[in-house]
Formats: sequence, structure tokens, C-alpha cells
Amino acid sequence: TSGAWGPASSYYENKHPEPAKLFSGGLSSVQLLPNDNILILSGSSGYAFELTPKNDIVWEYIVPLKNGNQVNQGSTISINDNTTFRMYRYPNDFEAFDGKDLTPKGFIELNPDINYCNKLVKTENDFQKNNTNIYPNPSSDIITIESLIDINAHISDINNKQILTFQLNVGKNEIDITRLPNGLYFITTRDGLVKAFNVIR
Repeated sequence: TSGAWGPASSYYENKHPEPAKLFSGGLSSVQLLPNDNILILSGSSGYAFELTPKNDIVWEYIVPLKNGNQVNQGSTISINDNTTFRMYRYPNDFEAFDGKDLTPKGFIELNPDINYCNKLVKTENDFQKNNTNIYPNPSSDIITIESLIDINAHISDINNKQILTFQLNVGKNEIDITRLPNGLYFITTRDGLVKAFNVIR
């Protein structure tokens, strides 16, 4: 027989807003996440990103290495400078993490800009539909979350380690973050990533 195997057309197609960024002559990986988003790695450029079913970018990351050596934040990295075989996201309850200290140990890149990670692409979620407001950001001891609905939420660190779970009630909710070390954190509801905030003292 000749011709292409079925199906005649794709059931689902992912498209990066800038298609050239998704190209890689080899390596690379794709992972379907529990929230129906897709984690994609373009291996020849060490470029990873999470894409929603609507093709919105949730976050993106470039491996900050050049020929295996650290580079400064914002450095230009060419194709094949930071070739990465694959990237995989593990859930918080992954058995191999039991009894392990997953506290962040710092940054991979040199001279990091800790405020750079606040530049997140917005996607529709419970907080946006709810017109939820979070302040101050950055914060040092208390964050205030104003909510129009009752909803469960939690705070996790940059390694997706869940740190604090709480119930948001209608109105102002004050969350004590004095136990959190300096760094970037995420407030998440049942449908995924919603807000990022910094702890700076």
C-alpha cells in the first residue's frame, strides 16, 4: 500500500505563538500534564514552555548553560549551545521525592534577576474570572487576597513543592508568609497557575 497512515487529519494540534521557537532537528520531548496543558522542550535550543489547550504560554524557560557552563541572566545562547535531551515535570507526590529535601538551592544562571520571573503570560483561570486581587507584591510578611467567591488555594515554590494550603473566603483574606524564605512563589487554584509573588526582606 502507499500513502499516509490515518487519521487523515490531526485530532489536536499545538502551535507556539512564534513557530520558529518550536523547531529542533532532534532530541526534544512532550508531556501531557494533569491540567491538560502540555510541557514541550525544544532540545537543540534548551527551550521549554508550558502550553494551554488554547495555545497560550503559561511559562517559558531557557536552560542557562553554554557548552555545560553557566551563563549570565539575559545572555544570548545560540542553537546547540545548550542542547537538552528532555524535560519532565514530576508531581509533588512522586514517590522518589519521599524523605528528600526539595528546598530551592539558588539559581542555575549567573547574576539572576529575581524580578524577571514576574513577567508571566496571563491565562483565564479562577482568580481572573473572580477578579481576585493580591497585594502587596513583593511582600515580606503578609499577603492580602481579595476574593469574590469561596475557593481553595495553595502556595507552591518554583519547584512546584506545595507549601501552604488554605481556603479563600469572600472578601479580604490575609495569608501569613513569614515562614517563607526569600524567593518566587505561586498561588494556585483548582485549575492551575494563577498568580506569582516575590518574598523579599
